[in-house]
Amino acid sequence: MAWALFDLDDTLIDHDSFARFTWRLLARSPLRVAGAVALSPVIAGALARRSWRVHAGSLLLWVGTVGVDDAGLDRLVRDHVRDLDVRGRLRPDGAARSG
Repeated sequence: MAWALFDLDDTLIDHDSFARFTWRLLARSPLRVAGAVALSPVIAGALARRSWRVHAGSLLLWVGTVGVDDAGLDRLVRDHVRDLDVRGRLRPDGAARSG
């Protein structure tokens, strides 16, 4: 069983982990960055409406992962978590909340 933890509101760790992971996915390739830039009007429009914000994040995530198989995505997630040192970034009561 696989799982991932994304803290979108800085409750468990000291930053928005989804935003950093998405940026990392996009920054791996100039083509992915170009795709995100090309879609920026659509993404900006989706961000402007509260009920559509999840779609903006989904679109960016898609651009960052298109063509990546399950094993590749697993490697990207593991690399991100390792490089981020999540354990060192937990809020004082974050470990208790995540358990």
